[in-house]
Amino acid sequence: KAIIMPESFKTQNYYEIIKGICPELPDSVDGCIKSANLPHLKYVVVDTPQKLKGTVTLNELLDLSNSADRDEIAKLQRHVVPDSSCNIQFTSGTTGQPKAAVISHYNFVNNGIHIGNRNQLDNNSRICVQVPLFHAYGVVITIMAAMSHGSALILPAASFNPADSLHAIVNEKCTHIHGTPSMYVDLIKKQRELKLPIETAKIAVTGGAPCSPQLF
Repeated sequence: KAIIMPESFKTQNYYEIIKGICPELPDSVDGCIKSANLPHLKYVVVDTPQKLKGTVTLNELLDLSNSADRDEIAKLQRHVVPDSSCNIQFTSGTTGQPKAAVISHYNFVNNGIHIGNRNQLDNNSRICVQVPLFHAYGVVITIMAAMSHGSALILPAASFNPADSLHAIVNEKCTHIHGTPSMYVDLIKKQRELKLPIETAKIAVTGGAPCSPQLF
């Protein structure tokens, strides 16, 4: 029923993309969308200071909250059980169209606990987060694992930049690094230029693509 998004990121203008598949958006009144292509979509919430036609700003959405809403959420929370749906992850689509996989609370939390144990996380751990937060690597292997072990998350930049990551690893005394193989290739290349004193990092985690023995 709703999409929450930034207006744009790098070269992608999400507002224009949504307008392309939902031409009714700019003419929608008070953020209530009636779309022929997307009949279930009612609201587009955009994290931007400016009001875009047919949308609700994130600040407007937050201002709508009241005590009755919070009480209702508290009531609903009492009905959540471990097997309740928690998160929807889309598969990569390497063997077909991406599919929406529903993840339960038990799956989500249990994975985080065991991954954190395997990666030796504790409340002294500091993770350099280079991966996107919208998929399993970022949201489960990184965030949920850190939350279940009291570890700190260090986000060097809004998107991956090897120099920012290296400076964060040094300045924030990161003990763990999370990234894809191509990110590590870029890190190594940039480190050969900068020659920063990386002394605290002890575990590097990778995934998302094949990784050569020469790299790890």
